[in-house]
Amino acid sequence: MRYMTTGERIGFKRGVQQGMQQGVQQGVQQGVQQGKAMLLSRQMAKRYHLSPEMLTIQWESLNDDELSELGDKILEWDSFDMILQWVEQRKKQG
Repeated sequence: MRYMTTGERIGFKRGVQQGMQQGVQQGVQQGVQQGKAMLLSRQMAKRYHLSPEMLTIQWESLNDDELSELGDKILEWDSFDMILQWVEQRKKQG
């Protein structure tokens, strides 16, 4: 193992800290997104009389903003088919 200068050690330590911060931020963001997807699945299951376990897979490709928009669509649209069409359009655009 080669000797590290003080500057290299400081740079290495900062790099590790920055990497850990980014990892934590990504983990939190993924957790929030998964929580939204689960909540939407439960809401749709009740509104459209479907199984929530089957629905969660449908929303995995949507980002955070799209999940929020989908939450609004649930309140506006009476048909689950309209929801599926909207999701398919988003998949094609992304």
